[in-house]
Amino acid sequence: MGRGRQIFTDKIDYMRPVNAYSAGGIVLKKENDKTLILLIKHEDGFLVFPKGHINYGETEEEAALREVKEEAGLINLKIVRKLGIVVRPAKENSGEVVQKRITLFLMQCNNYQHHKAEEDYGWFTHDQAINNLGFKQEKQFLKSVWNHIST
Repeated sequence: MGRGRQIFTDKIDYMRPVNAYSAGGIVLKKENDKTLILLIKHEDGFLVFPKGHINYGETEEEAALREVKEEAGLINLKIVRKLGIVVRPAKENSGEVVQKRITLFLMQCNNYQHHKAEEDYGWFTHDQAINNLGFKQEKQFLKSVWNHIST
């Protein structure tokens, strides 16, 4: 594989190309006049968007739908639209620290019943999400898209 495209953002080695690609979703639901966001508990105890690696032969959309289904147990998910890309540091299973490029999609679900979730998950208000998301880049991303997705 050749050199990846360089993405410039803080807390990242600026001269190092992106070397991990993931896709995931921002899933919203309305409950008692509040918009709630689905988040997953990271292995280090803080919250993240549900997402994961893109498998060989998968599109970003296919990977995002699969990962949200696996991690949170939601079925009948549908992509509404692509929201954008977050680039942040990540630690791979091997222990290597990489720059991860995460493509995030706005998703909706017909039924919010969870089936066989692989990860701990929860539904959070915007303020709870901002206060508990573990990566600054994900907090900034949510802030930047919130007014476009919460209505």
